[in-house]
Amino acid sequence: MEIFSKRNIDAAKADIEAAKKVVITAHLNPDGDALGSSLALYNYLKTTKEECHVILPNNIPDTFKWMPGCSEILIWDNENAQKLLAEADMIFLLDFNNASRVDKMQKALEESSAVKIMIDHHPNPQEGLCKHVFSDHEAAAACELLYIFCKECGFKLSIDSARCLYTGLVTDTGCFQFNCTTKRTFRVAGELAAFNFDRSEIIHHIYDSYSEGRMRLMGYVLTQKMVVFPQYHTAYISLTKAEADQFGYQVGDTEGFVNLPLCIGNIQFSAFFMERDGLIRCSFRSKGNFKVNTIAEHYFNGGGHDNAAGGKSYKPLNEIVDRFVSLLPKVTLPLCRRRPRMRKRINENPSQKLKE
Repeated sequence: MEIFSKRNIDAAKADIEAAKKVVITAHLNPDGDALGSSLALYNYLKTTKEECHVILPNNIPDTFKWMPGCSEILIWDNENAQKLLAEADMIFLLDFNNASRVDKMQKALEESSAVKIMIDHHPNPQEGLCKHVFSDHEAAAACELLYIFCKECGFKLSIDSARCLYTGLVTDTGCFQFNCTTKRTFRVAGELAAFNFDRSEIIHHIYDSYSEGRMRLMGYVLTQKMVVFPQYHTAYISLTKAEADQFGYQVGDTEGFVNLPLCIGNIQFSAFFMERDGLIRCSFRSKGNFKVNTIAEHYFNGGGHDNAAGGKSYKPLNEIVDRFVSLLPKVTLPLCRRRPRMRKRINENPSQKLKE
């Protein structure tokens, strides 16, 4: 790959070797890929650097608190975290490519004079943000790219780093079922598996250790909050803060909820809207060639991958949902055209809420 050319690797490696105080950061509401890449790199660099810290914009889900090094993560609200970022001479940006994705950390990140290295798989990286950019939107996960980067640099990863990287691959590929999974992804996964860690244990931590509150919340959104529009091959779920709090909501409890409607046979497009942190967080998923990143970008102040994207809004939840519903006849035309038998239903009232 051109991004991992010898010139690019040598230049980045020289700066890494010169750095003494390193900070690793990832996006707001970190998922398995953000945490996997951050902690994998941390577990290596903490043995070679005078100082190395993982600093994140907000708390991490309980689902991932088993990961090696997780207990040493600092959250941005901590004054020491802000001091460490200001003193850093190198900052790694992992699994995000725009400074706005670190929320309250954005200004400090952009103003820092530290050498910045981006390793990411989202399209359209922010120009001028980093000195070294290793970006490939065709990669399944940031962990896939970080593994290749470390291998090209000659970094000897530990079994703990391997476990973290494998976690990122598993979560961002949906256990290797999404179309983003390539031969290279499987090759990386195979090389990580050679470290002989317990892969079933990782799956257990991610998918078989939910809280009772999360399970009951999942049942609630499926029975009471999922709205299905079969004529548009679309479904959405909306959730208020008050509703989530009834189930003792913790960060990460709604992870993956946006994918649930896609289990319905004729649903190709799914959306999840949640009231949180003073705004509405929007998540979009799709099957096949239907692109949701353009919808997120054009209508919901966001972006992302073809089949997985997100956005946000400061408008009331009901207004966002109404806007989404009003857009369905327009944005789902490609889906409806693929299924001629459903065309006659396009002119039905899109505000009609059909529940399954």
